[in-house]
Order: sequence, then structure tokens, then C-alpha cells
Amino acid sequence: MARFPLSLLNDWLKLPRPRQRAALRLPRDAARILVVGKFPNPTFDYYFLARLAAPGMPPHECVDFRRFDPSTFDADNVYVIIVRYASKAVTDWIRKNRQTLAGVAVFVDDDMAGLVLGHEASIAYRYRLLSQSLFPLRRLDGVIDELWVSTPVLAERLRYAKPLVLPPAPEMEAGVAGPIGATSGSVTIAYHATAIHVEEHRFLVPVIRAVLSARAHARFEVVAEGRTAQLWLATGLDRLTICQPLPWPDYLRESRRRQIDIMIVPVAPGEVNDCRAETKRIDIARAGAAAVLSDCPAFRPSGEGEILLAYHPDLWTEQLIELVDDPRLRAETAAATRRQVEKMAARALVGIEPKRPDRPV
Repeated sequence: MARFPLSLLNDWLKLPRPRQRAALRLPRDAARILVVGKFPNPTFDYYFLARLAAPGMPPHECVDFRRFDPSTFDADNVYVIIVRYASKAVTDWIRKNRQTLAGVAVFVDDDMAGLVLGHEASIAYRYRLLSQSLFPLRRLDGVIDELWVSTPVLAERLRYAKPLVLPPAPEMEAGVAGPIGATSGSVTIAYHATAIHVEEHRFLVPVIRAVLSARAHARFEVVAEGRTAQLWLATGLDRLTICQPLPWPDYLRESRRRQIDIMIVPVAPGEVNDCRAETKRIDIARAGAAAVLSDCPAFRPSGEGEILLAYHPDLWTEQLIELVDDPRLRAETAAATRRQVEKMAARALVGIEPKRPDRPV
């Protein structure tokens, strides 16, 4: 049976375009802000939680799109922010109250059309993107006031909608899981990623095999499930721990509880990955780990002391062995990433103020 050509859905994979409005109000000028999304989730925490708490921002309320009851919300002078996901109930309420609302913005932090048309994401994940994001949001074409995106590269990809850029701005936590760059008898290397990063798991298998073979005190921890877990099980490696993905609140608690020495973020070259943001720096800083990052748009420009590598296994193998051997280098590298996250956190002080990308849209 022939497969349905998803490219035929191209028009329906487009995000909504803003309407023209003469008297656009900013979120901070509204009486209230209503954030609609899927809760709890890292996107809200990394882009909105700290910004909504900034001085001068109005009160806000968060509601899960799956449990949205329009009868419980007064639309008068409310600014609505949709974070990735919506439902018919949400879009019907917005369309009905459009003249009363202070404004409507949609925020996305992935090239969702690229994920749907690509091959890395599972069929179930692609279906969720279509049914819970792309298709519902299309009902707001010409209705929303602004489309916000996480990176300039994604803004360029979606230039038909004239998006604005809202980069990550996390809360800066008072402490990390342990002393930055702490060391013990063994050194733990970790890779924490979602199931859509199959290519990166394949890339890492020979790298980790070589590192563990070269250094008996090195250990490797990977978050994996399904086909990525099978990939690691097939290696038969000792000193390998395969962790199941955790719900977001559990992952936060776990990442604060213990020390990871080195966290790695390989990013396979490609159009979808080029749109990704620097949020992995936040997870790394929380763990107090030294980071090895791909030299890709997400992590450029790098901070002084950070390690960015081209996507080549020999380079990653050599760098990881050097970090395993050198606790001082681990400490310096961890401190460099923490400085970058502190700069990210400072963005939140002005509240929600998206910027136009450097590239023309």
C-alpha cells in the first residue's frame, strides 16, 4: 500500500499568520495574561515562567488546552499566549472574543512542519503535532496578533508569518546539584534527549564505546526508550545506564538531586535541528556539569571556555577522554556554561518583549 505523501499537507502545516491591527497592545499593558498550553512542560518554564514574574507584568493564569472551559474565563482586556498547543474550544473562544481580548500570540520553539515531514519523529508524535498544534492553530490564521518563535533561524524558516523572536529566559536557580565540576572516583557522562534524536544516538554509540574502553573509571548514562533504548542495549557495554524518560517535574527533581560530571549535546546537521534553541545549556547548568556541545546555530556564539565541536566522532571521543582525565578542565567548562545561562536568565528582567530577528522577515 502506497504511503500518503505528507508534502501534500504543506499548506495545512503552516502556522497562523498575524492580522494587521492598528492599536496593538503589549502583554504588559493587559489587565491579565492567559497562557494556554500543555502543563507542566519545559517550554513554559524556560521561556515564560521568569518573564511573567518580571516587575510590571500583569497577573497571569495558566490553563491546559485539554481542559479549557470557555465559560470560566472573562475575555475583557486579557492577553492570550498559546504555547505550542491548542484545541477547538480554545480557538473558538478566541475567535468569538477577538474584539474584547487585549491581544493573542502563538509561541513555537520547533520547526513542527519539519518534524511532521521528517523521519526521526515517531508516527504517534507526528500525529500529536498535527492534531494538537498545527491543525487547531490554522483556525487562527489572520486572527492572532503575533507569532513568536525561539530562534532567528526558525524566524527565517517561518518568514511568511513575520514572526518575532523570543529566546529562552529561564529562572536562575540559587544552586546546582553539586559543586561545579565536582569529581569522584568515577566520572559520569550523560546524554539526555527525547526519542526524536535517533540519529544522535547512533552517532554516540562508537564514541561512548571508545571512551569507556579507554577509561575504566568513566560511566555513561543515557535517557532512551523504544528504538533508541534497543540501540544501546545492543552494544552490550558495561558501565552503561539506560534511564526511562521522566515526566517533566520528576526530571527536574532528579536533575537537582545528584551530580553529573559531563553532559553531551550532539546535534545532527539538518534543517529541523538548525532551528533548535540553546535550552540544553539550562539542564547542564542545573546539573553542575561540564558541557560538550555541537558547533551548530543553537550554541553560537559560544561563551568563553565552552566546548563546541564539529559533528565528527573522533573529535568527540578525544574531547571526552580529555575531560574524563582533567577535573580542572571540567570545572572551567561547567562554569562557562553557567555564565551563559546567567546571561539567558537576565533576559527575563524586561518581561515579555519579543524582538525582530536580525535577518529580514
